[in-house]
Amino acid sequence: ILYLATCGNLFFIKQKMSCYRIMSIGSWSSKVSASKIAHYNSDLDIREMAKAFNQYTSSKYSQQMHHYITIINFRIYLYERNYRKVCSARYKELFLKLSFKERLYYSVCSKFPMIDKIYCRLKNKTGCRLNDNN
Repeated sequence: ILYLATCGNLFFIKQKMSCYRIMSIGSWSSKVSASKIAHYNSDLDIREMAKAFNQYTSSKYSQQMHHYITIINFRIYLYERNYRKVCSARYKELFLKLSFKERLYYSVCSKFPMIDKIYCRLKNKTGCRLNDNN
């Protein structure tokens, strides 16, 4: 869609022209939501697509792409449990949208990473790993 938008005019039609099967068996959304690793890999691909689009357009939309990539990076750092990055100034706006409980946990873990490791062990042996199905 981004590529096509660079080739000519786009028009908005304010009526339903199709339906989207959210979470239907076999749909992309159900497959991706089934595992953290699928979400993670999808976000890695989306980030690369956004970077490639920015390069393709000679940075014409660099401000928008920078904002979009920031959102994707924030999610990637959450998957990777990289709480120092999540709590950094670059992601402050996104960080503040999290619940108080999440902000507290990530803030503590950014300073004391061992707490996250202990929590994961207590929760279960695989519950905090990126490739689990929770």
